[in-house]
Amino acid sequence: MNPATHLLLAPVVVPVAAALLLLVFPRPGRARRIFASGALLLVFASALWMGWIVAERGGLAIRLGSWPRPMAIVLALDALSATFLSFVSLTALVCVLHGFAGTPTARAHPLRLPLAMLLLAGVNLTLMTADLFNMFVAFEVMLVSSYALLTLETDDRRIRRAIPYLKINIIGSTLFLAACGLTYGWLGTLDLGSVSLGLEQHRDDPRTAWLAALLLLVVGIKSAIFPLFYWLPRSYPALPPALAALFGGLLTKIGIYVMIRLLVTVFPSGLGMMDRTVPWCFSKVATTACFSTSQNRVV
Repeated sequence: MNPATHLLLAPVVVPVAAALLLLVFPRPGRARRIFASGALLLVFASALWMGWIVAERGGLAIRLGSWPRPMAIVLALDALSATFLSFVSLTALVCVLHGFAGTPTARAHPLRLPLAMLLLAGVNLTLMTADLFNMFVAFEVMLVSSYALLTLETDDRRIRRAIPYLKINIIGSTLFLAACGLTYGWLGTLDLGSVSLGLEQHRDDPRTAWLAALLLLVVGIKSAIFPLFYWLPRSYPALPPALAALFGGLLTKIGIYVMIRLLVTVFPSGLGMMDRTVPWCFSKVATTACFSTSQNRVV
């Protein structure tokens, strides 16, 4: 096995290990902030290194445990996921440093950093997983952390703004799990490579278009694409500025990555209405991002 493939573990293992250590030592202090910054810098450096390796030698992949594919948990990195991984790691580092500058050390909530680390681990796992169900699990790790962060430092009046976020994401998670079950029941696998081959063989089957539409609805909810964005302007302003930037830079954009990964690289082209719907949704991303940014600025 290429030693470089073990680097694929770093973007997930490092944030999880850092979160556990930050929970063990909850007392706010400069050393705690330096440790968190170092962990995030290490994740960013590993993302850049892996991106360079992918650009020079091609994709990376590692199979965890001794289970054979398609049952094994496989982490993979190609040019698309490496690009997103680098930007996500940089965004997390900048947002956490901005939070340090905006919050005195003595007033820092002891759970903000561990939850931010777990959120980053979920995002990175989403980017690197090669299995549809593991992508769902990574989404849930990310979302559970975001639920806690959204309600961690707010008052009783503003906490009500988190309710639409919780409701819509629970609905989206249920639909995502349903899509995983339908895919496995139909194709007998959740490995993205095997799913792609199976869908190519069933290109003309109407179930292919319906499954694509269901996943488009799921990622549209997650990424707040029009007209599924109503929850975002009500929820994100309840966050402190640094966390609002973290949510805007990671959570909604990871939905765009999943849309590209599934509907562009896994599903076959030529699905009729889907070929027109996906580009139309991409055209709404900039509008949604600008609208959410303006809402955060007003609050």
